[in-house]
Amino acid sequence: MKVAVLRFSSDLPIEKKLLDATVAVLLLTSYERTVSLKAAPAKTDCVTAVHYLVRSVFQIELPRAWVGDMPRLLSQSNWTLHIIDSTELKTGDLLFLKQQEQPKLISHVAIALAPDQIFHCTGLLGPVIQSVDQVFERYEQQLKDDQIIYIDPRNISLREQHGGMYIKTQGDKI
Repeated sequence: MKVAVLRFSSDLPIEKKLLDATVAVLLLTSYERTVSLKAAPAKTDCVTAVHYLVRSVFQIELPRAWVGDMPRLLSQSNWTLHIIDSTELKTGDLLFLKQQEQPKLISHVAIALAPDQIFHCTGLLGPVIQSVDQVFERYEQQLKDDQIIYIDPRNISLREQHGGMYIKTQGDKI
């Protein structure tokens, strides 16, 4: 199965014990929708958990943003979009997803722990580690190049500025 990921531009330093310990802490947290980043690890949602994990394990600060804005903001730094086979997932790859049947282009973020281990937090399951197949039973990706210029629906002022759901480039008409 092909998946789209945002991958850090250099190999991430991985201390397996630290990764395992951080994930173990997050698996015990309670899920709360749109929780503050400061609440982690006691309370998490998908964005807060991924922020906490990336900061704690890889010492990388992700941008504070709505989940739909994260791919665009990350692509402006040291993260690049890759369309890969799911067997090529690397620890630290970020997957931006949406629930099936949902109109949003992006509504969820997950992080690869290994080629077939995805960590994410959901309202239904809380923090969980699932296989790629299990994740894609409920979620789907429409992550293509246009997702890099997507604007989260909650970012009303930026959508108004660009006249829609995508960042307009100099050659685009508004």
